[in-house]
Amino acid sequence: TSVTLSGVATDRNRNLRHVRLHALRGFWRNWTLRSDAAVLELFRKEPLLGEARLRPDGSWTFTWNNPQAGFYNVVALAEDAEGLVGYSNVIRVTVGLQDLARGAIATASSTSQWGDPLAAAIDGDPHTMWWSDNDRPDPQWLMLDLGAERTIGAVSVLWWKAYATDYTVEVSHDAQKWREVARVTGRGRYEGDMDILRFEPVQARYIRLHCTKRAVTWQAYTVFEFGVWEDSPAIRLVPSERQ
Repeated sequence: TSVTLSGVATDRNRNLRHVRLHALRGFWRNWTLRSDAAVLELFRKEPLLGEARLRPDGSWTFTWNNPQAGFYNVVALAEDAEGLVGYSNVIRVTVGLQDLARGAIATASSTSQWGDPLAAAIDGDPHTMWWSDNDRPDPQWLMLDLGAERTIGAVSVLWWKAYATDYTVEVSHDAQKWREVARVTGRGRYEGDMDILRFEPVQARYIRLHCTKRAVTWQAYTVFEFGVWEDSPAIRLVPSERQ
């Protein structure tokens, strides 16, 4: 198995020296708020995946051979001949895992008229999202019909700033009787991060994200991606376990 990543690095003096790829530990956006010195020190400690093939026009390609299955947060670091460094946005790379939410049928307690269609929460695009209606009372929920009974052992939730500080994950055979399999209370401040919740594997056709407490007052709940995963040793966040 191999993963190929590509991009373009620019330098006004056209003296780029190399592009290196790193897998980030810790929160996947808050490093952009640090000083340049702190960022450089951070990347000296981050796992180096390797150096990309850099072309004269600044385009680059990196082939990552035999990665272990899991979730990765990858950043490209470009350096010129004078030692000046620039870094890319973070790319979420999923290797060797099947998201059961893809192709599911989604329903929700509400959907804002100002947001994307409800299916945006399971379309695989981290730039589209489900917005619940801010005028509706809590609790609010997002439910998926997987089409058949499946083994479920983990979920992932990629929030925007309007996230749930308290929520549960529930499963059902008939969408009538629900069983709680995971609970989050007092979730901390937004860092652009993804929650990955593991639980004892269960058989279920329906799964529901049940939100009970809002982090902000100006919006209810916004979810970029709601992922559903089978139980597997591969269900882990690499190199850290919680984003």
